[in-house]
Amino acid sequence: MGKIWPIVLVALLLLVGCAGSAPGGQPAGETEPAAGALHGKLEPVDIAGLELPVGQMLYVPAYSEIYDADETQTFNLSIMLSIRNTDLNRSIIIESVRYYNSDGDLVREYVESPLALAPMATGEVAISRVDKTGGTGANFIVVWSATETVHEPVVEALMTSTSQQQGLSFLSVATVLESRP
Repeated sequence: MGKIWPIVLVALLLLVGCAGSAPGGQPAGETEPAAGALHGKLEPVDIAGLELPVGQMLYVPAYSEIYDADETQTFNLSIMLSIRNTDLNRSIIIESVRYYNSDGDLVREYVESPLALAPMATGEVAISRVDKTGGTGANFIVVWSATETVHEPVVEALMTSTSQQQGLSFLSVATVLESRP
């Protein structure tokens, strides 16, 4: 009887390891996530009547899934959009964070009204890897502004996935579409 326990233990470990993921890189039992929101050290701000001479509209490529082997199979990824205020003393105002899919359709707006992001703070949006609404060509449009000259924020999308013994992560950086002044 003592010699059978190691075999049972190994078999159990193999079963547990194989049951971790469903096809497509999605963990078994994960469900569709809630819509989410921009979170971080953010305060609502009324911009009516404010002069906002500084700001940008940024395009951030993202991927909620990537092709795996060929165009018939995809591998799911989680996305974390990171908006980092790099100014030591001044807040920036996040006016809009919009998430689009591969077809260019608006999937979600993450900012209902303008939010002030504190100096050196980070605002984040997290999209679960089971949310494939963005597709292989997902992207964000981020609009930020400020009442005076500030250091430009660093805006990036980090895509990650871990499944069994493999991990994947990569980063995409924002591109300026419009700039004030």
